[in-house]
Amino acid sequence: MIEDLLKKYKNSTSGTSEMLDRLLTEMLENIGHTDSHIRDQIIYNEFCQILLNNSLNREQISKIINQCIKNLSFNIGETNTDSVFTRSFSILFLHAIICYDNQSIILSERDFNKIIKNSLHYFKVEIDVRGWVEDKGWAHAPAHTSDLIVECIKSRYFKKNLVNEILEGINSNIFKLQLNSVCYIDDEDIRMSMILVSLLEERYITEKEVGIWLAKLKDYLETGASKKIEYYRKTKNYTDFIRALFFQTERFKYLQKNIKILLK
Repeated sequence: MIEDLLKKYKNSTSGTSEMLDRLLTEMLENIGHTDSHIRDQIIYNEFCQILLNNSLNREQISKIINQCIKNLSFNIGETNTDSVFTRSFSILFLHAIICYDNQSIILSERDFNKIIKNSLHYFKVEIDVRGWVEDKGWAHAPAHTSDLIVECIKSRYFKKNLVNEILEGINSNIFKLQLNSVCYIDDEDIRMSMILVSLLEERYITEKEVGIWLAKLKDYLETGASKKIEYYRKTKNYTDFIRALFFQTERFKYLQKNIKILLK
């Protein structure tokens, strides 16, 4: 159905607006399709192309934002089910919109605030943190949400009062584990570290503040230390995260010095 609509839309010379509405509706209804080819290549990639072609009007963009935000609560709290694809790929749609807005200015401040507020909430409450899912492709909710937050930090609408909530979100995600207490294995640490890099580069946070925050995270981890496997896996998540941050912050020498201390 989606492929047929897409072909008709691309070949259409009249009635394009109505056909685009139908196509967008179909895309949104199937945003979390478990066939990775349909989900990634046909729905997500083609949505990005439509966005880049400046084909969407204000009403259509608003509809997409509202539906994607609604999707973030779809069966939230489940783990090891297919619902995570709907949530995670709704985040990718919002990410594409923020990226485009940073280049072309299509959003109001109200739109931006709606996206960042709901995305930060989702970042904290999502518990299905699987990366690659066999036969279904990337779920990758923490990584996708991290990418969105990075783009939000670059926005003209971003406000410094969001920093603490962002740090709380990273804090929460560092200590999440996959099924059977499996730690992150699909570069989630790198994607989350880029949030802090962006905050540093945009001067919303200082190297000293990041160093203090990282030390508090380590203290929190050590407070709950035990011989249970969850503790060791969470420790690995934390260590991988600060190592990733170290290699992304070459120009921030003071912070790198603090990270070296934390790694001892």
